[in-house]
Amino acid sequence: MVVMVPEMIVDINTVAEYLAQNAAMPQVGKGHTTIVLVGSAILPTMRAVFDYLSDIGDSTNISLLLCGGIGHSTHLLRAAIIAAFPIISAETIMDLPEARIFEKAMREEWPKLSAKVDSGEVRLLVEDRSTNCGANALMAVATMQADGLWPDKLVVVQDPTMMRRTMASFHHVYDSLQRQSGVLRSKIPVLDPWSTFTPYLTINDGDQAAKWDISDYYGRNIAPSEIWTITRFLELIVGEVDRLYDNADGYGPKGKGYIGHVDVPECVLESWKRLKEFGGGREACPP
Repeated sequence: MVVMVPEMIVDINTVAEYLAQNAAMPQVGKGHTTIVLVGSAILPTMRAVFDYLSDIGDSTNISLLLCGGIGHSTHLLRAAIIAAFPIISAETIMDLPEARIFEKAMREEWPKLSAKVDSGEVRLLVEDRSTNCGANALMAVATMQADGLWPDKLVVVQDPTMMRRTMASFHHVYDSLQRQSGVLRSKIPVLDPWSTFTPYLTINDGDQAAKWDISDYYGRNIAPSEIWTITRFLELIVGEVDRLYDNADGYGPKGKGYIGHVDVPECVLESWKRLKEFGGGREACPP
């Protein structure tokens, strides 16, 4: 049980909402849309993407790119998949990269989407070598280019705690591509985040214990077993602002240069500073 005061819950939710960016599926509209599902152990993101593509009537203008190799949290995704889907055995995914684990889950649990992929209605691409956030973006774009796919819109789906940094990584890749090859900005896809849910905490009236108060894009209650522990969540969101903040220790131009400059709002920075004092940590995590 994690006991918190209401003011701390407000700070956590302020930072979490900023990092998650957008829980609603962006409008598809005209032109071609590619949905990029980036590897993580947070299963509600996968569920929302696969359910959306299964349920949508006409998906001929939508591609699905599964992205992720074997990284520092792949073992967490394997464990989550095995726990959530008993039909998938540990042996069948033991050595698979994250993108292939997603594909295995899709084939076993989403027959409508699998049929759309097999018929060519939904174009499926798989990038299974990237091992960190920056490489996810770089190799996802390279995979689309190698396949001759240049979408009008790119909808990026990621663990809500990593959504804003992942978007910064995709923007960084396209900005670099524009500088190196003279790609016109008008040809760069519209980049939209889709975190599929925003992680909110609330407090039990009786014992002041923190608890989740979240549902996904479909309005379904999210099982705590498919997301983070509250302690790990606090560590992750504090560490994410550490990485986004453009200073000597961050990942921006003033630091490691993995992403472009990100303007973190002052209210988010103030909440972040208070959470750091409480004990949130900078978890070791590659870019």
